[in-house]
Amino acid sequence: MIRVRIKKDLMHNVQTIQVSGHANYAPRGQDIVCAAVSTLLQTVGYSLTSREETMTQVDFDYPGVGSVEIGKPTRESHLITGVFELGASMLAEQYPDHVCLEVE
Repeated sequence: MIRVRIKKDLMHNVQTIQVSGHANYAPRGQDIVCAAVSTLLQTVGYSLTSREETMTQVDFDYPGVGSVEIGKPTRESHLITGVFELGASMLAEQYPDHVCLEVE
């Protein structure tokens, strides 16, 4: 199962997104659930790192593990992470045996 953890500050801005695990929905290389989560995480990560003011750090070094850490939330980062949260929520709802979403 893929575990998606989103940590927010008191102002409801996302501080970190952590993803770990494998969906095991289909064989490696054919898993659409894994591909969907990976695409969401990489898109939000690269979107935020292209905006220096957010001071975002990404880590996609290991298969099955990834994280995005936002050093300085902005209005733009709030919108971008909101899209990630919506996408992750939809995947968790559609594939509950393969994706778990935790928002703290």
